[in-house]
Amino acid sequence: MKHTIWLIAIVLFTSCNKQAPKDYVTLSGTFKNIDFDKLILRKYTSKGDSITTINFNPDGTFSDTLKLEEGEYFFSQQGKDPLAILLYLKNGDDITINYDVKGNESAIFEGTGIQGSIYMEARRKKVKELIPDEEKFIATDSITFYKKIEGLKNEIRKLVDENKNLGTAFIELQEEFIEFTEGTMVYLYNMNKAKNDLIGKPAPNFVNYENHAGGLTSLEDLKGKYVYIDLWATWCGPCKKEFPALKELEKSYHGKNIQFVGISVDGPSNYDPWRALVTEEELTGIQLLAPENHTIYPDYAIQAIPRFIILDPQGNVVDPDAPRPSSNEIKPLLDKLLK
Repeated sequence: MKHTIWLIAIVLFTSCNKQAPKDYVTLSGTFKNIDFDKLILRKYTSKGDSITTINFNPDGTFSDTLKLEEGEYFFSQQGKDPLAILLYLKNGDDITINYDVKGNESAIFEGTGIQGSIYMEARRKKVKELIPDEEKFIATDSITFYKKIEGLKNEIRKLVDENKNLGTAFIELQEEFIEFTEGTMVYLYNMNKAKNDLIGKPAPNFVNYENHAGGLTSLEDLKGKYVYIDLWATWCGPCKKEFPALKELEKSYHGKNIQFVGISVDGPSNYDPWRALVTEEELTGIQLLAPENHTIYPDYAIQAIPRFIILDPQGNVVDPDAPRPSSNEIKPLLDKLLK
């Protein structure tokens, strides 16, 4: 009888102390050479949804727990490129990350549930290996381009197959990634082709854009000289960074057969900020505001701003994606055109 009671006691003790499965992720680790005190953990989606802020100690250590959906995540900083760390997380994981922010080595993962994150690092490297230069990747003929796309998809699927034990949700997410990557690269390829098709042809027309100096200006009014167009917006940080170099560039070619034209795509809703910024920055040249219903983006195959465009005196496109004012290539190009 005593023996039976003793066995029951052991069973009850074991049952009472059996831990329930963790319904959260534990993240900790050390990041060397940090110049920040926090990072934002984002879900790898088209919107990059913010999940939480991870706070760092001065020595680069951190520790946090969070509940989240199974999936792909990354660290980002406000106004800077994301860190080169991709994570695959699901509740129950307990992962330690060691990483040198300024080094070239991959992050080191330790703990439980690290297989997905190790896969993500392998995928990141494979994509970087096959697309080392995005511009060169899309600047090719269609047959070569689509062969490279198929090669990329096959290589990623090999990695997925090696990690298929991570489950159905993992496999489905990787197929979504493959589809998204293919769609993005095809879009960029088509936009690049459309952009190059503009060279030597009459520039897409625009009519009656408001001129900061007064009145309205159309493309027709700009003919007779070379035109260096700057497409920008008041909310675009990289655009505004080019202003000092742009003003210096215009000063260098003052009195020559070229005019500098800024076209803001802010639209009427940002009319007052546009006028104020042009005055504040003392932007010279011809400063125009595109209307709400402008078609500059599709007309000139633009994916992002700033974008610089050069037209010849007849109004034909010389370069639909000209070097920026801050680049070393712009002056030699303009000198060649104006000699």
